[in-house]
Amino acid sequence: MSNDVLFRVFFFALLIVSTLAATTRSRGKKKVAKETKEVNICDIEGRQAPVYCYCDNNGLRNATDANCLVLNRFKVDDTMWSYFVSQIYLTKLALTVRASGTLDYIPTDVLRQLKHLKIVVFQYAKIEELAERSFSNLSSIVEINLSRNMIVVLKKHAFENVKELNVINLDDNRISEINRDVFVNLPNLRTLYLNNNNVSIVHDKAFKHLIYLEELQMSNNRITVITRESFHGLRNLKRLDLRNNLISMIGDRSFVEMPELTELELDQNSIEYISEKALDGMRNLKKLRLSENRLVSLEPDFLSGAPGIYFLDLRDNILKTMTFNNIKPIVTNLYNSTSYFYLDGSTSRRAVRLDNDTGNSRVSNVEWDRNNGVNPTGHNQQ
Repeated sequence: MSNDVLFRVFFFALLIVSTLAATTRSRGKKKVAKETKEVNICDIEGRQAPVYCYCDNNGLRNATDANCLVLNRFKVDDTMWSYFVSQIYLTKLALTVRASGTLDYIPTDVLRQLKHLKIVVFQYAKIEELAERSFSNLSSIVEINLSRNMIVVLKKHAFENVKELNVINLDDNRISEINRDVFVNLPNLRTLYLNNNNVSIVHDKAFKHLIYLEELQMSNNRITVITRESFHGLRNLKRLDLRNNLISMIGDRSFVEMPELTELELDQNSIEYISEKALDGMRNLKKLRLSENRLVSLEPDFLSGAPGIYFLDLRDNILKTMTFNNIKPIVTNLYNSTSYFYLDGSTSRRAVRLDNDTGNSRVSNVEWDRNNGVNPTGHNQQ
């Protein structure tokens, strides 16, 4: 074999070896590139990013608490949403939208990927409509705070199958009505806040699935009418706050669907009439607040359905006459505990009479306390 042939064989062998080496290096580089592709949401750089997160630990997969600021429009298909899985162990995620930013939806898919998440906070977004299943099948979440997001409409099944959920906060939005089946399969929900909205209608059986709810707050709304069907299903509710609404009357058995209720707040409404049977079935009711309404008189036995009541606030009404039977449960319960009966502002202190309409009983030693209330420290006398 000539030298020329040997040279050519050697040259081609060398070329093959070089090509194989280059290919191997290329594959190695691609593999390294794939491993370093993950972006840490807690360590974002660049002025154009729509969101910046401040975390309790910036290490990859080490953060448990992330407070994020939305500074620009954050689109639903933005690739930055995929970066949140870089902190898969987050237990709290808060997104606050600044004046320059925009967020008008709930990133449901992202929430589902964060398997350890317990607390979710969205504030100052512009979520006009909370879509169906915005919060659904989220196995670990215990608290959802959606206050101050300009929400107007709650679609059916907006909250569904979140079995560990304990608190929902919808305060300070623009919600106009509560429809049926918004809250479904939430067996651990105990507190629901709906204060400072525009709620004028609570549809019958709107809360029928919330059988374990213990506290419902709906103050500072525009509710005009309540019936027993408004509260259907709330058989374990203990506190109901309806202050500062537009309720004008309380009809028969309005609260009978809530037999465990202990505290009822109806201050700052426009109540002119309370039915004699309004509180029927309220054997566990302890505190009733009715201050700043338009009551002129009360039915003689309007408290008969609530024999355990020991706190009654009737301040700042226009009551002219009070009878013994009006406050009989309070006086009776005095034997076991301290009772409070507030009247100041009902025309004037001296204009309200405590009349004996029982024929053989009277209230003795009714005293005004320093807080302008009445503490009926006496008892029935023959």
